[in-house]
Amino acid sequence: MSHPPTIEDRAATAGSGRTRTTIANPWIGGLIGLLLGALVTATTILLTVHPAAAPSGTTGGPLTAPSELPGFTTYRSAVTALDADKGAAEGDRVTDEDTRTAEQLSEAYGGAAGLARRYADRQLEQTFLLVAVRANTPGPWVAYQDAARLGLVRAPEEVRRIGEVSCLIANQPTNAGGTPADDTVNVVLCQRAARGLTVQIRYPGGDLRNRPEQTAELIDTVWSQLS
Repeated sequence: MSHPPTIEDRAATAGSGRTRTTIANPWIGGLIGLLLGALVTATTILLTVHPAAAPSGTTGGPLTAPSELPGFTTYRSAVTALDADKGAAEGDRVTDEDTRTAEQLSEAYGGAAGLARRYADRQLEQTFLLVAVRANTPGPWVAYQDAARLGLVRAPEEVRRIGEVSCLIANQPTNAGGTPADDTVNVVLCQRAARGLTVQIRYPGGDLRNRPEQTAELIDTVWSQLS
């Protein structure tokens, strides 16, 4: 007899992404796998600045994370709504981790005000980490990759500009002449930074991972509330 998915089941699958890979050259497939792994690892240092470039102190007031965003609520609220008992403990754990992340973020920026908060939809199928800091951050970038030479429609890595937001994207390979499917786009992070404020969405899970435009809209919503 089948049973409804538990909180643990939903949390375990929330960050899973679909991939579609059809590659004529197996070497390219290995390269893509390495790049995807490297991109996820690299995001752990993208918000770290050299001490000499860090601000000497805060450049604005404290930052407060929104309690709701379009289609999303805080992870704590979502998980508690699904199971009041187990969800409370899970929510406490995630809240504590977010607090520690915000502290590390602030330290990396020389004491600038920072926040970190995880969000989810009501079913825990889409999740993401929101971080913000009252400091400027260089935009994301990737090394040059010649998609044509690799026989691909899109380069394995790209920075896509959506309005004022820049998104670092890892593309699953689509051979030249093909049409990339929506789920071949994997958002690593999106960022908007200007006038002493940086807002990022990192590690989007579920379908949000394949939707840079929606991710950029969420960042613009947060930006309007914090700037």
